[in-house]
This record gives sequence, structure tokens and C-alpha cells, in this order.
Amino acid sequence: QRLDQTPLDRRSALARSIASRLLSAVDRWPDHEQAPAALELAARLLDQPAGLPTSAALVYQRIVDQVQPADRDRCAIVSEAHFQLARHAERVFDYERAFGSYATIVDSPRFAASDDPTMGQRRRDAVHNLAVLASRLGRHRDAALAWTAAAEVLPPSEARDARLRAAEAMLDGGDAVAAARALDEWLASGAPSVRAWAARA
Repeated sequence: QRLDQTPLDRRSALARSIASRLLSAVDRWPDHEQAPAALELAARLLDQPAGLPTSAALVYQRIVDQVQPADRDRCAIVSEAHFQLARHAERVFDYERAFGSYATIVDSPRFAASDDPTMGQRRRDAVHNLAVLASRLGRHRDAALAWTAAAEVLPPSEARDARLRAAEAMLDGGDAVAAARALDEWLASGAPSVRAWAARA
């Protein structure tokens, strides 16, 4: 019987049981080629059907610590582990840890060079979340850098807003010269907004 067809009152227990067996198998054969995929599946089962996000985070951390992103499949698994760790850290208000996990996805040359078809969207999501988080933390320089990086990879409709947010972060960080230059470039790229003129003033 498929897990998604199992009654709700049994689904959590069944997910925990399957995850436990997967983790035991990896403990027994840690070098097996399918060990990283087994860890990822165990983490997903613990997070959602089992309702144990903290246990899932421990497995994702194990992936980060033990799995080398040596090929496309493993790159995807490791980057997803970093992403899920960042999301978990945000849920428990550990924002610095979340910041570090998102930054790893954005800054890693190996992830940037990966040809995995899911990597582009994961890195776009990570850089956007990184920029939002840096803004919330008041890390204006990091926010400016992240919004600038986001503007390079987001769709055009979102990229323009990211450039304005980068200029605002520069201004909030006290770099008025850079902010003015960024705002001038932003204004030259399309129709101005009240928000942009207010920041420019």
C-alpha cells in the first residue's frame, strides 16, 4: 500500500518505521551508492508524514557532513539538504544558521557549476531567501549583495524589484553614493515608482 493512501492515523507511524529502516541500512552500508538517496528519503519522511522536523534536520545535517557532492545527483541531494536546514533554522528562529545555509548554496562554486536541472531554481530560491533574511537581520551590506545577486538570476519582473531593494539596502547601510548610483541605473531601466523617488530623495 502506498504511503499517501494510508489512513492518517497510521501514516506517521509507517513513515517513522520506513525512515528508521532506511537509516539502519545506511548505517550498515554507508558507502553504498544509494546511501545519499536513502538519507534524503528518510529525512523527507521524518519531516512531513512523520511530523518530526527536528529529526529530519538531523538527517539533513548528516547528509551535509557525510555526502561529498561529487556528481550531479549528489550535488542535488547536498544542496537540497542545505536548503531544508535553512528552512528548519528559520522555523526555530535560528536566523544566523539559516543565513549560513542559504549562503552556502549561493556561494558554492560546485553548486553553481552543477548541470542538475533543479539546481537553477534552488539557487534562485536560496539567493532570494538570503536577501530577505539579511534585510530582516539588518545586515544591510549582505542584503545589498544578495539583492544584487538575486537580480541577476530572477525573472525580469522580479529582477527589477530586486535591484531597487539592493539600492535601498545600500542606503540603509550608509553608502549613499552607491545607493544613488544604483537608483539612477534603476530609474533609467524603466518607469519610476513613488518608492524609488522617495529613496532617491
